[in-house]
Amino acid sequence: MNIVFGKPGEDFARYYFPYEMCTDEVEKLYKAGILTGSDAAGTMYANRYLTRAEAVAIVARLIDVDSRK
Repeated sequence: MNIVFGKPGEDFARYYFPYEMCTDEVEKLYKAGILTGSDAAGTMYANRYLTRAEAVAIVARLIDVDSRK
C-alpha cells in the first residue's frame, strides 16, 4: 500500500486531515480488502476526496464479503 500526500512541499493532507490519526484503521481496511487503492499498486491519495463511484465500491465491499479483493 502506497500513500501519496500531493505535490512535494505541499502539506495539504496533513493540514486538513492528519494521516497519523487513521494509519491503523486504513491498514486494517486495506488488509480486509475493503480499501484497495486507486491503481494496481494500491496507491491511496490521501489529499483528495472520494468520488461517488469509489464510495459506492467501498460500501459494496463492506456489505458483500465476496466482492472484497
